[in-house]
Amino acid sequence: MKHTLSKLRGFTLIELMVSIVIFSVITGIVLSSNKTFGTNAKLVNASEDMVLALRQAQVYGVSSKRNTDTNGNAIVCGTSAFDCRLGVNFSLASPRQFFVFVDVDDSKTYNTGDIIIDTISLATPLSISAIDCLPHITGCIGNVLNVTFKRPNPDAIITDSTTGGGYDEAHVVVSDGIKNTIIDISRTGQISLQ
Repeated sequence: MKHTLSKLRGFTLIELMVSIVIFSVITGIVLSSNKTFGTNAKLVNASEDMVLALRQAQVYGVSSKRNTDTNGNAIVCGTSAFDCRLGVNFSLASPRQFFVFVDVDDSKTYNTGDIIIDTISLATPLSISAIDCLPHITGCIGNVLNVTFKRPNPDAIITDSTTGGGYDEAHVVVSDGIKNTIIDISRTGQISLQ
């Protein structure tokens, strides 16, 4: 009878140690996956924010929306507040942010006379790691990309830091240091995320 009582008392020390090791391994896997998931979610969200900013500029640039500054005052471009070119500026000089602007002087590039209507900052450790203008062998001049839209045409005007010259296509690469996403912008106004 004594032999059967010892078997009914509980777990042995070895069984408890094995259970703790198994639990620790599973917990470690879950926690490391959770950190990777959080970083991937930040990367995807930042890339989608860029696409949304480009689409916002496109929709507002080709619609009959009246452009106003942050105080609600009308921004006049050309002859009216409805004739403004809207754009998005990306720059490797400020790789952790980009902005939507009103191209007041209609130069198709961002400059000091233009009005920023929205600044979007990227969460750490995300940054814009590359900007490419195509067809061009050396990328965008000045490591700057401007994508502007003006009504009634939904096509994109893709320029770099110089005035004028348009490109057929551009790519903005967002990186977390390990993984990248690419935003493709075409002259025909198509914007996609890879």
